[in-house]
Amino acid sequence: GILKAAKSANLANAQLDSEYKALITAADGLRDQKKYTEAIARYNEALAKKQEQYPKDEIAKCEAAIEAAKKDAETAAKYDAAMKAGDGFYAQKSWMAARDKYKEALKVRPGDAAATAKLTDLDGKLNAQKAEQDKKQKYNDAVAAGDALMGEEKWAEATAKYNEALTFEASATYPKEKIAEAKVKLDEIAKANALKEQVAKLITEGNTALAAKQYPVAKSKFEQVLTLDKDNAEAKAKIEEINKQLEFEKANAEKIAKAKQLVTEGDALDKATKYADAKAKYQESLALIPDAAVQAKIDAVEAKILAEGKKAEQKAKIDAVEAKILAEGKKAEQKAKIDAVE
Repeated sequence: GILKAAKSANLANAQLDSEYKALITAADGLRDQKKYTEAIARYNEALAKKQEQYPKDEIAKCEAAIEAAKKDAETAAKYDAAMKAGDGFYAQKSWMAARDKYKEALKVRPGDAAATAKLTDLDGKLNAQKAEQDKKQKYNDAVAAGDALMGEEKWAEATAKYNEALTFEASATYPKEKIAEAKVKLDEIAKANALKEQVAKLITEGNTALAAKQYPVAKSKFEQVLTLDKDNAEAKAKIEEINKQLEFEKANAEKIAKAKQLVTEGDALDKATKYADAKAKYQESLALIPDAAVQAKIDAVEAKILAEGKKAEQKAKIDAVEAKILAEGKKAEQKAKIDAVE
């Protein structure tokens, strides 16, 4: 009976061992298929058969794998959500928001190639966006400066600022319109300046002719001034002066002719160094027609007369000295003769 009982016990143990191994094999297969929950169930069944360390260790590994898979799933969900949100912002061209989401994805998966590539692309877009914003700001600043200068009627400086604005935004129409507006003003100024120069030139020519008593020429110059500047006070005054002079000359034609003749005669006498006679002619002319030029001739002749008087006085003094020296010489000669006789 003992033998039979032993044999029966051996058969039971062999059966248990076989079932245990089958369960372990099945559990390992499920584990390898990453069916961790099912694998744990089989390992627990195996433990129910035999309390071995191996199934316990594998259960721990499967539970760790389940926890890791859960974390991976959470990570993947966070990553996918961040990437999806980033892509959405990217499509809307909301570069900063997209960048934040891609950075969030990289925190979940450090070194991720897809997120890194997206960030690299965004860096380029953000740099371009900043450059465009800077360019726009410079455009706005130049336009604002141009507008301020236009308000101050500094047309040339304003034009320079609007041209500067066009270097930042060549297709902008506003600066071009303001440049055209400023050009109108600059052209008006140039035209006004040219007119002023022309008027000034005619005034100068008129005054020169008037000083030379070329009255018709002078009058013509001042009349040209009035065609350019109808309210020019100087031209009007000069024309009035010339008209009075022409009327005077017309009313005193005989006196003027006589006065001119006397001046001509006086000039001839002056040239012949007959200064006193020349002066008389000039004075006679001046008595007929007052003339500053004739008075100047009188002054010049008087200076010559005075110079001649001084010259004659000097000569008289020299002659007196020479006479005295001659007399002294004769006296000495006479004394020498008397001394010789004695």
